[in-house]
Amino acid sequence: MEAFVLRGEGVGEADISVTLLTREGRRVEGFARSARQPSSRLRAGILPFTVSDLTLVLGRRQWIVRSAVPLLSFSGLRSSLYGLSGASAVAAVLAEGLPDAPESGLYAATTRLFRDLHVAISAREGGSLIARRVAAALLRALALTGLAPPFDQCVRCTSADRLAAVSPSAGGVLCGSCASDLTDSRSFSSRALADLGARRIPVSNGEVRELALFLGRFASWHLPAASAKVSLAASMCGGDDFRVR
Repeated sequence: MEAFVLRGEGVGEADISVTLLTREGRRVEGFARSARQPSSRLRAGILPFTVSDLTLVLGRRQWIVRSAVPLLSFSGLRSSLYGLSGASAVAAVLAEGLPDAPESGLYAATTRLFRDLHVAISAREGGSLIARRVAAALLRALALTGLAPPFDQCVRCTSADRLAAVSPSAGGVLCGSCASDLTDSRSFSSRALADLGARRIPVSNGEVRELALFLGRFASWHLPAASAKVSLAASMCGGDDFRVR
């Protein structure tokens, strides 16, 4: 079975629990026994951000990974802290947000998303560009799960006029009137909101940082199990290291 490894988490001293997305678009949870041992033949094939050919057998309670042969690895995503945190956040959104039922097109879209992020990270672009890439990847991941925040009209009154801010608790963009009584709303320029409405990332470094922080807080509201990794990536995108010098 060909699948994309979204994440792998240690269990006990030697085992690894993995979340896979199969070519058919089905999310599968598997268990790899003794995969953390240095001599394990499974290890290379269950690393996160790897496309592998796996053999799974159904155990008493879950799928057991019997073999895992890597076919394609986006190893560049693990070569830097920014790449690892960004890719881990995207993978967490997908692992927690994708439906259990298979959905055609998910596998190809997911592989393409990580390939694009891998190319950007491997190119060693400047910090502000990496922040834009990570924010764009998070938005694409949220869109694949059906949880992408709307940016084309106010989420409270549905007006498309005088859009002025975003709010994690409200779940998207707000007009000036609706944003006035929400303490977590953050102002955005009309140009930035127009870009977001067209599914483009704003150009301004300050607004990219604000968008990343918004996505981190949005995840804590709507995907709490993924919030820790998304918040870490968002805080790094919003940090001083990403400022253009």
